[in-house]
Amino acid sequence: MKRILAAMLIISMTAGMTLQNVKASDEEIYYSESQIESIAQNYTENESLFEKCLCSDEGIAYWKMIHKINEDHIFTWALDVSSGMIGEYPDKKRYAEILSCLISMQTGNIVEQVSEQSRFDHLKDAEEVAWDAIEIANDIIGNTGVIDSISKIEGSILDGKTTIIKSKEIAKYYETIYQDYAESTMFLDAIVLYSKNSELKEVAGELKRASDSLLAKRLECLADVNEEVAKYEAKFFYNNLGVELLKQSDVYNTDDTVKFFADEAIKITENFSNAKLAFNVMIYAGNLAAGTNNTYNRYQEMKVVADISDALLKASEAVEVPNDTTTDKINALNEKCYYYKSLIVNHARGEYLVHQLLMKDAEGVSSFRWLQEYFSGNGMKTDEWYDSQIEVLVKCYDAINNIFQVDEVHDTIEVSDYLNSYDQLKELLAMQPVDYWQFPDSESYMVDDFYVEWKNNIFSMKNEGASYVTLYGTALGDSMTEADQALTENGWVTYAESESGHSYLTLIEEEPYYVELDADEDGNLKDWYLNNWPEGEGIAEALENLTGEKTDQEDSWKSAYLNYIETNTQIEDPEKGTHREIYKLLDLNGDGVPELYINFGSTAGGDVILSYFNGEIVEQKMYNYGFRYIEGANLFRDFGGHMDEYYDKIYTLENGNFVLLYSGEYGAEDNSKVEYGDDGMPVYRYFWENEEVSSEEYERKLNEVYDTEKEVKIFQDAQYDSEKGRYVGNGLCDYQEIIEAIEETSVLN
Repeated sequence: MKRILAAMLIISMTAGMTLQNVKASDEEIYYSESQIESIAQNYTENESLFEKCLCSDEGIAYWKMIHKINEDHIFTWALDVSSGMIGEYPDKKRYAEILSCLISMQTGNIVEQVSEQSRFDHLKDAEEVAWDAIEIANDIIGNTGVIDSISKIEGSILDGKTTIIKSKEIAKYYETIYQDYAESTMFLDAIVLYSKNSELKEVAGELKRASDSLLAKRLECLADVNEEVAKYEAKFFYNNLGVELLKQSDVYNTDDTVKFFADEAIKITENFSNAKLAFNVMIYAGNLAAGTNNTYNRYQEMKVVADISDALLKASEAVEVPNDTTTDKINALNEKCYYYKSLIVNHARGEYLVHQLLMKDAEGVSSFRWLQEYFSGNGMKTDEWYDSQIEVLVKCYDAINNIFQVDEVHDTIEVSDYLNSYDQLKELLAMQPVDYWQFPDSESYMVDDFYVEWKNNIFSMKNEGASYVTLYGTALGDSMTEADQALTENGWVTYAESESGHSYLTLIEEEPYYVELDADEDGNLKDWYLNNWPEGEGIAEALENLTGEKTDQEDSWKSAYLNYIETNTQIEDPEKGTHREIYKLLDLNGDGVPELYINFGSTAGGDVILSYFNGEIVEQKMYNYGFRYIEGANLFRDFGGHMDEYYDKIYTLENGNFVLLYSGEYGAEDNSKVEYGDDGMPVYRYFWENEEVSSEEYERKLNEVYDTEKEVKIFQDAQYDSEKGRYVGNGLCDYQEIIEAIEETSVLN
């Protein structure tokens, strides 16, 4: 009997669990190709078991009994009339209570399951990832047909704002409520679509409103407690996110069906909210459901459960499973397995009701001729039969669970094959989104401590744990000697060496790449980092070693800049030969080839910064005196505006292009009628990345991406020379001085 009790515990814990979802082909996926193949194969191997034991009434007593009774219309009529005469024919309240029982079981199962094993458990700490709430919904629910409803509910609650979640423990509560919403919605949808009982269908339809309201209240609650919960606990869920939240909703006070449902669910959850085992033994003890106190009541509940099982079966049959092995197929199999698990719940409840008929209503059993014949014919005692039924359901549950328990086995991935198609690694390796670690607002993904991040055609990779991701055939754990040999044989040259590791550079299709290898204490490869935007001192000189000759950078940048100056200079005083422009050489990105700053001496002319890359000059125009930069950060700022209209633009230099990273604007709403505050200052509106913010928020967002305290202004510490009529010092040059500076300057080191 202990073995059977344990089996019942498993059934009650897992019956409502939704397996990890894989999204449709246009969404993120979290199974690799090999895993998808394994899942499809596992399902095929068990499909006949599910069809025989879950989808056929041949082995399910209550189901077959109800089907047999329904064939005898006179007997069915007599039972229903008798039930009505003694007040046991179900009404909306009873339907709501039955559905409350089944859905409460599912909720409890999910809470326990997330407590035991969450999709977020593998994360090392809270700083490793950050999600917004709807991203979690997409990850958990996938393509189940309810994600649009979740998005609408969340949008109405959060008013379009993004809820950022950095704690994995908080993320588990979102995981729970989204799973619970998806499962209850799919369960009720199946009844609405396929039940033959019109009143049951009506009740299920009304309870969908309860499901929507409960999700909304749970989202409101989580928004208030975000970051305040140290650890995921079932008790916290029941106390703060349980069905009792429905009492705060309008639908509870206006819809009796919802009230019946919620009140019954509250009574049920009170039985197991404080003790894990109290819930796990509910089905076997028979205390979970309300109103199983006589033969007619049990018959009517069996009839409802059988009708729901019929509906779930039709819903499962309606799921189209593609023949090819794709993520769409996995989504379909996942959905079918959800219905199978719901059938297990229903069958466990239905067989329990049969067991109670036989054990408590022996006199009434004679009325159910088929049931009497069934047990007299197979020679089994009631307890033996019931135990065997549960064993079959447990076997089905184990088979369903094992379908999706596939090893995370990856084929070896040679990363050098994807230097021009790095974004393909996301799907190929089933990588999950993580918080950025290099570029703000970038695409960033991780699997097994292998990271890929990209933005605006530049990327970074780092491998800290995935041995199957190789670099020119070298895997983590191989000797540093092998790694060095593999790189040099493939055209990489040494850039720097130290006791802890080496770094290398190469040109691939005329594009520079950088890789850094770190060694462990045994001299083996511990981890590596790779990017396509090498920066730092001596980069240009190191790249020369690739061909054994100087790169074009050494001399050609000089002639290019000199030609630009001659083409764009303006003679201010022909007699004296003086020029209006002010110049300065500086190295923004640390590649050794200087950038050229020019101020054209007027608001119309403004500022410009020039860079030389692959034989061409690229330029970025800016506001007059608007240029300032942060040394060593490859960041500069264009600050400008006038007449109560101002802006900030933050740029970086990437692969020979000036890339606008962020922008903000502020000023008077109508600069012809500027309003002033009590402090005498003009009243401005502030916008950062096209989103209106306060002045304080504007400054905070600006300094998050560009530390204004560290910026260097071109004219900082310069002095105005009245004789020369311009600023001098701080490296500023006039026309003749910049020509001399360019001609005398080698590649900066």
